[in-house]
Amino acid sequence: MKRRLGEILIAAALLAGCGATPQPTSSEPVDLRCHELIDHINAPPETYNVVADVVAFNPAQLSVSSPPGDPDGRLWAKDGLVIRAGAQFEILAPTSTGEDLTFGWGSIDGVSALRVPACEFRGSDWMVFAGGWTPRERGCYDVFVRVGGVIESVQMAIGAPCDPQT
Repeated sequence: MKRRLGEILIAAALLAGCGATPQPTSSEPVDLRCHELIDHINAPPETYNVVADVVAFNPAQLSVSSPPGDPDGRLWAKDGLVIRAGAQFEILAPTSTGEDLTFGWGSIDGVSALRVPACEFRGSDWMVFAGGWTPRERGCYDVFVRVGGVIESVQMAIGAPCDPQT
């Protein structure tokens, strides 16, 4: 009886992970520091994907490098963050990756949840921050943008292509 129950529990655990839709992390977000912007622009680059009219992501496959001396062995993909001035939202890694994908812009690094406060900038509609993604391995990652109670997802090709069918 105990063996059968154990087999059922193992099967249920395995099935729970199959085909599950990624969910955003529940980690407490860290605030982006608005004063650390590196540029301001009138509009995101035409090739970028604008999500929820608050943030623009580079849809191209990002190149990765292996920074020397990284104790966690993470990869690095440089990618500027383009945000709409005055917009308040969060960028979240999926829970399915655990700590496999972290990111950071400005002086914030290695987080799985970033809160963008309503950064005010006079003169341009969009602000740019230096930073990027720090995955454990190359892959196609779902990233979530939460504005109020609405969550949208975008796929990031970090060192590997994303399947155009998904």
